[in-house]
Amino acid sequence: MKRSLLTVFCLLFSSFVLSGCLNKKAEKPAERPKIQETVNTVPVEKRPYSVLSFSDSGRFPVRRELKLEISDGKKAETIEYELEYQAGTLVQAGVGSINPKGEKLPLTRNILLGSCSAGGACSYNEDVKGGTLVLRFKGSEIGNLKGEWNFYGPGNDGKLASRDAKFQLSAPGLKNSYVLIAQTLGFPPKVSGEAIAGPYHLETTADKTGEMQLTMRLNEESASPVLWMWDGKELQKIQAEISGKTLTANVRSSGTYLVTK
Repeated sequence: MKRSLLTVFCLLFSSFVLSGCLNKKAEKPAERPKIQETVNTVPVEKRPYSVLSFSDSGRFPVRRELKLEISDGKKAETIEYELEYQAGTLVQAGVGSINPKGEKLPLTRNILLGSCSAGGACSYNEDVKGGTLVLRFKGSEIGNLKGEWNFYGPGNDGKLASRDAKFQLSAPGLKNSYVLIAQTLGFPPKVSGEAIAGPYHLETTADKTGEMQLTMRLNEESASPVLWMWDGKELQKIQAEISGKTLTANVRSSGTYLVTK
């Protein structure tokens, strides 16, 4: 009888313990808080001209590698760069750093839209859509800079735009080409004044762009806004029409576009 009672007690105790274990909710691991970086605290006219373009290094097909060019290190100890982008359903990134004191200006880095193994075999990311560029000027008053970029391939409909949609192109001649539209992190050379649109850099693999209709959304209305285009050598003033906060112009060239007041 004592053995029977002991057996029953053990069974009840075991049932109670197991029931408690099963009903106990699994504790979720604490989520790491996302760090929000402070960016673009310095006015655009005081930042170094930093631009993305198609690389001409010759190591890879032109559309597979981008070139980052920074006009001035602004006394930074190091400059970290992070190029993040959408490729199909995946988010990819190219990262690295530059020691401004050990290099000549402009500072340049080629960033592969893909990866290479130690043995030299390379694979390329497909269906690249564009993304963001972050530059961190360590030890400099410039701080962190951030801009966006869009990437188009052959078969596009000729309706092209920056990621914020404030720079738009109707460009039938670029339907069969690769096109890059990127915010530049700073003014191109020889530009002064206050920007009320841009700067945006347009780059294409097309030999000829043909005539393109450019539309830019201004941050504010201005009595006499001026559209500028920097082609890498010369600064050109381009005739444009203004309606409220919308500027339109016919253009025929790659380059960096911005509007000043």
